[in-house]
Amino acid sequence: MVAFLRVTVSATTQAATYLDSLTPTITAVVGQYPDTFSAAVLRNPVIMSQPTSTDIPDWYFFEFGVQPSTESEQLPPELYAQLYPSSPIAHVRNVKVPVLLLLGLEDRRVVNVQGKAFFHALRGLGKKVELLTFEGEGHALDGVEAARVGWDVTVEWFGKAA
Repeated sequence: MVAFLRVTVSATTQAATYLDSLTPTITAVVGQYPDTFSAAVLRNPVIMSQPTSTDIPDWYFFEFGVQPSTESEQLPPELYAQLYPSSPIAHVRNVKVPVLLLLGLEDRRVVNVQGKAFFHALRGLGKKVELLTFEGEGHALDGVEAARVGWDVTVEWFGKAA
């Protein structure tokens, strides 16, 4: 069975997942629950806690459930240590399913370096992973061509996993 998820995890085993980027905890489920899914498509995923690499840095702190430092604009090591276990990259070794990454090259919300880092980490571990980039596209991947191609490859990716 193939299920498209956004915010909740399906109780059905061997479900596929389609995840938008702005929930790193949801993206992390592919590694945290490796036997639950049969495939994953990640669009501009948040992979690491890097609040300085976005146009909405306060969102990172809110999403990870921590208070930002008012004493410094830098990310102190102890805060990074607190954020890292919730980051999908911390669970990359556990990923068992094929992963397709869709990245907008002009994304300022979640810089595409994050998705590329996940791609290289998965590839380096010998996992099945593919990367598709969209030139001129930002975070939403909502251009006509990007939307069409994104939909087509997503359906094909999940079809192969079913």
